[in-house]
Amino acid sequence: MTIPGVILIAFNPRAGAADRRDLLNSLQIRLEDMGFDVQMVGELTDLEVLAAEYRENGRLRMVVSAGGDGTLAAVAQRTHPDTCLAVFPLGTENLMAKWSGATIDLDKFSAAVKANRTRSIDAAMANGRLALITIGIGFDAEVVRLVHTNRTGHITKWSYAWPILRTIWNYGFPQFRVTMADWQDVVTGQANSLPKEFEVADIANETRSWSAPWVFVANLPLYAGGLSIIPHAKPSDGLLDIACFTGSGRIRGLLYALWIALRRHTRCCDYSAFRAKKITIDSPAPSGYQLDGDYGGELPLEIRIQPDRIKLLSFNRQDVSLND
Repeated sequence: MTIPGVILIAFNPRAGAADRRDLLNSLQIRLEDMGFDVQMVGELTDLEVLAAEYRENGRLRMVVSAGGDGTLAAVAQRTHPDTCLAVFPLGTENLMAKWSGATIDLDKFSAAVKANRTRSIDAAMANGRLALITIGIGFDAEVVRLVHTNRTGHITKWSYAWPILRTIWNYGFPQFRVTMADWQDVVTGQANSLPKEFEVADIANETRSWSAPWVFVANLPLYAGGLSIIPHAKPSDGLLDIACFTGSGRIRGLLYALWIALRRHTRCCDYSAFRAKKITIDSPAPSGYQLDGDYGGELPLEIRIQPDRIKLLSFNRQDVSLND
């Protein structure tokens, strides 16, 4: 059987420094020396067409997402679920790379390409867009919106400093209405307590609703800055992980940040966590949401689980799903 030989490298030509483009050129040369037909693709519309064409004729080996977590989500959105995606981490946080072990070390990366081991993970479909890692509502969405509004080039961690301070000062902490379908409680560090506003919305359809000013939805147990708001999140269980804090205001927010940094927030009486297959979130006040570090738009938001939607190149030798 002929091994598919085309590798598409998807990158953003308008982001990143010159040394990153040099690194991509080196990656292209390394993969071509391995016998692959490697093509650099700088536009998502071109990627969608080329990936579909090469997949149809059986030549597509994989698509390399060269960028950050938002780039990976955009690439996944435009490729078929059975397309192998390889993470070449050039972003700011690179959470998927940290979780999966993906690297820009050319020797390790080319070895993973040669082995062609893969693993499948879930994804979230949020208002028609894929999210692979985390969805933030309200506060962090406003921070992301400010960062991208004022963006002039490659985003660094320092790009978030002023937007965070500005949001702390100006943010109004509205209450978000959350409704879960096909849900289950999650036992955290202490017996998980339901928010005070928790009520039965529809027993027959297994839905529950409540209100909270801090809401997070995750697929991976990682968050920006080396934090983990939902440490129990499982990316391959066919469920979305949801967490909320019920306290409001700047002081409570700073306390939550401290508890998260100390990894003790799951023991906080204000913290609740659940898993569900579908979530809807709304707010009486205009509020936004972010998807994998990119601003997504304003509420309302509907999120549905997409089991095994993403097929990732594995950098873990223990994974045994071989495609050759």
